[in-house]
Amino acid sequence: MRTFGYVRVSTAHQLELSPEQQRQEIMGYCERNALPHPTRIFADDGVSGMKVERREYQVMLATVSQGDVVITYDLSRLGRRAKELISALDFFRENQIRYISIRQGLDSSTIAGSLVYGILAVVNEMLVHEARERTQSSIDYLKANGFKTGGCVPFGFDAVPTNSGIKLVANRAEYDVIVLVNTLRASGSSLRSIAKVLQDRGVKTKQGCDVWHASTVRALLTRGDDAGVLLARKDNDF
Repeated sequence: MRTFGYVRVSTAHQLELSPEQQRQEIMGYCERNALPHPTRIFADDGVSGMKVERREYQVMLATVSQGDVVITYDLSRLGRRAKELISALDFFRENQIRYISIRQGLDSSTIAGSLVYGILAVVNEMLVHEARERTQSSIDYLKANGFKTGGCVPFGFDAVPTNSGIKLVANRAEYDVIVLVNTLRASGSSLRSIAKVLQDRGVKTKQGCDVWHASTVRALLTRGDDAGVLLARKDNDF
């Protein structure tokens, strides 16, 4: 088992313990609790906890391994934002690294420490879930308003750049092709025969190819993307 310390002071450090004072607190804690003398105490001096590019902090994460102990004077030394703080605690837990925060009396090896870890894990899961919901809501809004949200431009649409993003605009010629394909299919035509009709008429695929395959025709009939919306529209919508 190895013991490591981490100290940090931001640019506005007049209200914080200095790096040396934090080192002394860590050393004193090890002596009082019969922990090995720190193998190394990593220090980021004059670096805000809001920044993720803390060099010594990253070196520490790359150095510690299973069974090691990481000690900070205060929980906030790991980061000011909940996202970075929870990320660090998750890293320690997943890699079976014991973490101790002197000021808060937090020790992940104790029952109370495990409880705090559990609470933070639940909070983290909730934050991730909420972020996903916000992202999906944004995507749904863009789709509902005709904006492209990723992937290829579907047959039946043209992608038009706007100040708000890429707008999907109905392509009249391709719409007619979709109507033709559905009409032929409804009359009993096979996918292969429909592909030959499109090929004979010189219709190009979305990628500009002159050759149509049964699988390409099937995609027009079964796809669940926004191109299908065109099938329900009337001609005067264009």
